[in-house]
Amino acid sequence: DDDSALQYETEKLDEIKSKIYGVLSPSKDGHFEILGKISNVSKNAKVYYGNNYKFIEIKATKYDSHSKTMTFDLYANINDIVDGLAFAGDMRFFVKDDDRIKAEIKIRMPEKNKETKAEYPYVSSYGNVIELGEGDLSKNKPDNLTKMESGKIYSDSEKQQYLLKDNIILRKGYALKVTTYNPGKTDMLEGNGVYSKEDIAKIQKANPNLRVLSETTIYADSRNVEDGRSTQAVLMSALDGFNIIRYQVFTFKMNDKGEAIDKDGNLVTDSSKLVLFGKDDKEYTGEDKSNVEAIKEDGSMLFIDTKPVNLSMDKNYFNPSKSNKIYVRNPEFYLRGKISDKGGFNWELRVNESVVDNYLIYGDLHIDNTRDFNIKLNVKDGDIMDWGMKDYKANGFPDKVTDMDGNVYLQTGYSDLNAKAVGVHYQFLYDNVKPEVNIDPKGNTSIEYADGKSVVFNINDKRNNGFDGEIQEQHIYVNGKEYTSFDYIKQIIDKTLNIKIVVKDFARNTTVKEFILNKDTGEVSELKPHRVTVTIQNGKEMSSTIVSEEDFILPVYKGELEKGYQFDGWEISGFEGKKDAGYVINLSKDTFIKPVFKKIEEKKEEENKPTFDVSKKKDNPQVNHSQLNESHRKEDLQREDHSQKSDSTKDVTATVLDKNNISSKSTTNNPNKLPKTGTASGAQTLLAAGIMFIVGIFLGLKKKNQD
Repeated sequence: DDDSALQYETEKLDEIKSKIYGVLSPSKDGHFEILGKISNVSKNAKVYYGNNYKFIEIKATKYDSHSKTMTFDLYANINDIVDGLAFAGDMRFFVKDDDRIKAEIKIRMPEKNKETKAEYPYVSSYGNVIELGEGDLSKNKPDNLTKMESGKIYSDSEKQQYLLKDNIILRKGYALKVTTYNPGKTDMLEGNGVYSKEDIAKIQKANPNLRVLSETTIYADSRNVEDGRSTQAVLMSALDGFNIIRYQVFTFKMNDKGEAIDKDGNLVTDSSKLVLFGKDDKEYTGEDKSNVEAIKEDGSMLFIDTKPVNLSMDKNYFNPSKSNKIYVRNPEFYLRGKISDKGGFNWELRVNESVVDNYLIYGDLHIDNTRDFNIKLNVKDGDIMDWGMKDYKANGFPDKVTDMDGNVYLQTGYSDLNAKAVGVHYQFLYDNVKPEVNIDPKGNTSIEYADGKSVVFNINDKRNNGFDGEIQEQHIYVNGKEYTSFDYIKQIIDKTLNIKIVVKDFARNTTVKEFILNKDTGEVSELKPHRVTVTIQNGKEMSSTIVSEEDFILPVYKGELEKGYQFDGWEISGFEGKKDAGYVINLSKDTFIKPVFKKIEEKKEEENKPTFDVSKKKDNPQVNHSQLNESHRKEDLQREDHSQKSDSTKDVTATVLDKNNISSKSTTNNPNKLPKTGTASGAQTLLAAGIMFIVGIFLGLKKKNQD
């Protein structure tokens, strides 16, 4: 402004090579995707991007516990500002493990194109990536569908689909065709979610299994515009999982007044009568009738997941009462089960603020993401466990929880304290005391055996130190059949009744007592219990007797172990499979229990080789890869890691992954040719975007030109 000479700062090539990994080359509309892999990290590692002042965690990560490798996926637009962070300058990408930075690279962002853009024909109320979950679901759709809220989804039980509304602003003289597709799940390849060049090429060449769910055309002429534009609601249909929304812009035939007219010159009141024109003013008559392209064509990815995670629990341990209490016999408690998310592609499990496990598949609904978990907790009497689970859309606890055999044993409504089948907080209480069953005229349980005559029992439960416990199951059997009412006893001709009472508390402490009742005299007496023998090989063979049908808890193995072997559980005669120490069984006959052992697998330590590597893309002429000197990158990482190395954590290898044959994604260019503006990759049509989605990549094609 003061007419002084401009000052320039020159960067030397060697300096650039030593500090940046490459230069980002986004699509024409600014979209890019960066895939990365970090080796030799723990599951608690986190990946961040940002600058020297602000950084943001990359949530889309997947951890492989076998290879100790974490992969991440960042999909964004250079024009976006995320939580105050702009994609500009040299962006840092780094991984933190044990609160230390273990590896870091820098990628240079291109300068933004400052050319003035023409006004866009329409504006949607949604972005290019739309994610809706259980919290966005309204189960009852309104009678007047135009009253639906934007950003909500409504269940259409008749069509087994979801409905949602897009409030669109359309400029005068344009028509907009909005089509929703669901690609289905049949185009997936078998595998673990990692695709090779050949896999991607195979999927791209295949015909996508696209299904049209809804199709609507709106237009803005002189009759429905105000200030040169018209605001209209478009209703769209979608299914669970990934959907594609296609926006096609056309002009249409009008009279001198700017009103839409049909082929015969009549005013259009039904959009199906519009005469549409695409590129080069060619008439568009439909996808199946003409090859005419729209003036502009954009797309959005719509992901719907209204289903919470699937949860199975080992109810021998996780056996909560309605008051959210878990009664335990000893301090060792195992939170054991299976977790998955069939409706989506990501889940996370945490216990006491620590993430136990998580799993991410990049949009591949074909893969089963079920995982077993087994968390050992040393609990004290009165301890409280805080836990949680969620999928990608933060759908949390499920409405039903099954046992390990697939049978539902907890569901919404079981406890008034929980909104779902299970809750966030559970308290552990010690209970090694069996329930009490006694004859007591002032008791709480009566059995009517004749008109106006009853025998009364008192059934009660205490836990350690005399505190009240909770009874889970209580069964009364009369002459071998479960007692329900006096009507059943009326049918019994015998003068004596055999009454058996079985009571279990929530710690599986079980009491079984039998009584004989004389109906004529009303006399009742307790029978001597039938006992069974339990023989167990625990270092040496030991036998004990218990009351038939009462509980026996499997002990900790105390015998010697053969070199190279470890204890693997107890094998019980009459039971399938092996059971762990702490498992509670109820026995009605003599039983033999023996230990099972397994060989200890030797774990090979991985050699630490901190390197960076970029795969070559020889078959993609649009991409120029970084030719940075490999030794510079290795030295940088080694210097960083050496200065911040933790004794308990291995060195970290970070590799930027390569996805071939996919445009509109990030590339790293040779720093010898640093661009002043972003180099545009070739844009694709929405159908090609559908194929990209099938490969498992988030689509963000909004405002994408087909040129």
